[in-house]
Amino acid sequence: MDPELSNEVLDTIRLLAQTARTMIIVSHEISFVWEVSSKVAFMDAESILDVGEPQLIMVNPSTDRPWEFMVKILHH
Repeated sequence: MDPELSNEVLDTIRLLAQTARTMIIVSHEISFVWEVSSKVAFMDAESILDVGEPQLIMVNPSTDRPWEFMVKILHH
């Protein structure tokens, strides 16, 4: 998606998240996912590695993979 359309989609999801609807979103937009999610499932190679509140996964993941992923994202 181009940046303009991407922003429109993200804004729509933000609005829907405020209505306390249950949504499943698959995304690499980590900062956005952390912003709107009450629960996150971190996946790698078709396996769920961690499930929980976004803050807890970042502070105390059950594997090192979420941290490895975040380091790669932050350096790009």
